[in-house]
Amino acid sequence: MELETLLLPFIWLLNGFLTIVYLTVENAVVVILIPGLIWLLKLTPKAQQKWTLITSLLAVIAGLFAPPVVGIWLMMMAYGSVLAIKLEKFNAESLSWRVISGISAYALIGVGFTLYTTMSSILIDPYGTFAQGKGYLDIIISLAVFLGPLSFVGLLVQSLFAHPPLEGTPEDIVYNVRTRGQS
Repeated sequence: MELETLLLPFIWLLNGFLTIVYLTVENAVVVILIPGLIWLLKLTPKAQQKWTLITSLLAVIAGLFAPPVVGIWLMMMAYGSVLAIKLEKFNAESLSWRVISGISAYALIGVGFTLYTTMSSILIDPYGTFAQGKGYLDIIISLAVFLGPLSFVGLLVQSLFAHPPLEGTPEDIVYNVRTRGQS
């Protein structure tokens, strides 16, 4: 047996390992997004976990196939949502539902943007009617891709600053008021 033949299995293993490393680096945003979505799934109430899972799958699909900016925004939205839910003392369940709906809406925007850009380059319009409206659609879709996350950040900031900071949880405050501070 020759040396080259003996080295083939090791070369194949190295090639497989390098493929995995390349795919991980190429999709680093999605690799970083997934733990944030898992964390978000663990924070949501049991009744909302099915929707959170569907939203997470949609966000991963959007992160994989949409332009990189969509994945980056989804990553920041997921981790910002986890932070906001952790900090929310009054109604974390309501905030988690609004967060799930916001992330799913933006993931749908990302998937729609990808489908639009793919299909608009494939469509051939002999009369030019599609080309006339394409400029307007490009502007509207670009605004949705970039302004959608900013409105989501506004939602998070509003929910965090809607109530002043408290010394304890709302339950503790109500208990102290009802018992007049005596145990």
